[in-house]
Amino acid sequence: MTSLQKFDGIEELKQSSLIDDNEKGSASGNNLLSKSVTMMKSISLDPHKNLPEQNALIGYCLMMVALVGMTMQHLFSKMAFFYNPKLTSYDAMFTMGLFIWPIFLVLNWYLDKPFNILKFERKQQIMLIVSVLFSILVNFCVLSGIALISITQSTLIFHLNPLFCIVLSFIILREKTDYLSILFTFGAFGGICLLTLSKNNTNNGENAHEFLGITFILLSAWLQASIMVLSRMMGISNIHFLLRSVYSSIGFLVFSLFIWLLVPYKIQFPNYTTSDLLLLFLSAMGVALRQPLISLAMMYHNSSRLAPVNYIENIFTLCADFFLFKHVFVTTEYIGMGIILVCLLVPAIIQIKKDN
Repeated sequence: MTSLQKFDGIEELKQSSLIDDNEKGSASGNNLLSKSVTMMKSISLDPHKNLPEQNALIGYCLMMVALVGMTMQHLFSKMAFFYNPKLTSYDAMFTMGLFIWPIFLVLNWYLDKPFNILKFERKQQIMLIVSVLFSILVNFCVLSGIALISITQSTLIFHLNPLFCIVLSFIILREKTDYLSILFTFGAFGGICLLTLSKNNTNNGENAHEFLGITFILLSAWLQASIMVLSRMMGISNIHFLLRSVYSSIGFLVFSLFIWLLVPYKIQFPNYTTSDLLLLFLSAMGVALRQPLISLAMMYHNSSRLAPVNYIENIFTLCADFFLFKHVFVTTEYIGMGIILVCLLVPAIIQIKKDN
């Protein structure tokens, strides 16, 4: 029997089966049609198809937990500086890069997520590389800026990043933010201004370098806003949130190596005590908690609406200072904290109610 005859025989058998089971075939055909329609909907051109169902409440809750990690980072760094005055921000940045990347790498391997960048699409590769570069640049700009201008100026300029995030989200992601939310974001920034009034305004550098310091901090604010938007973009592009943290932590590691090679005199690595390493390690763990949770939060809600939540971290830090370092609140701090809470809670509650 030739292969053609075999084929004809199979076709006859199929036809007879379809005739005998006409009703069953009709039902299965309808089921197949239904599945086909569902599949076509799932591969539609919706740019947010790779995101979970949008839920403002989940997004805000994840951001709040991430801010606990950010508070841990600042708190344990401050404790390390308190117990060893020789330590600087360079030490905190240096050890952060050394400590956090193995954690994310092991987690990524345990969850069996692809790591090789060559296996991703070109657009995904570009996003991951940019995330590494931005992680390096934002740390470099912050360290360079705070060495040239006062803490107050640095804090105020850097906290412009939620406003920058609103602009970038509109330009890149076409996210629309209502005027009320923008107004409340400006109000929260006004609360930050009140919080910084009581800070030491001593300039760390020369007046001739003030413009350069402001430029560095302004650039770091833009980069931080870009990282928030980039996290949302990578979620849309179906890049696992943990993988984003892996590549960002590689950026931290590269920056640590830069510090070690270019300005080794800025760090006290050979003289670290056990308590120094412990406190700096806990500070790095705060980053390890914050990084993936922010990326995950961006999958549930717009980056332009979540970015202002970062202002609450200042309240967390002040409260921690009150309990651990006997910080004495002044009137402007009470007013500033109240303004921040009101200006962030009102739009968040409105958005959550809309979702419900």
